[in-house]
Amino acid sequence: MCVQIASPACTELEVVMLDWLGKMLDLPADFLACSGGKGGGVIQGTASEATLVALLGAKAKALRGAKEANPDTPEALLSSKLVGYCSGERNWVTPLYSAKSLSFGGTDSTNTIALTLSDHPKE
Repeated sequence: MCVQIASPACTELEVVMLDWLGKMLDLPADFLACSGGKGGGVIQGTASEATLVALLGAKAKALRGAKEANPDTPEALLSSKLVGYCSGERNWVTPLYSAKSLSFGGTDSTNTIALTLSDHPKE
């Protein structure tokens, strides 16, 4: 969002170029910004930035659903009940970034659960 405010022309160029890429890959129109739908996007600069954006999107969607189901409950209370799950297997950075992203997103980072292979039943 900061880049869009600071340099809207660069952001617009990036969206147009991603539409070109989507068309080259023959993606359905729903994935394209030019379709007028929900598609489109921008390229994230780092893995931690992408993690933050994904967690903020998931949080917004979860809070919308929780608010519809519990319209009288304050959003702060609903937000405090959210739990973030991440893999503890990839590397040491993944749980750290997830916890930081949850914290930056206004969610209590103590509600982050790192899952390991031993948490899952073997097939």
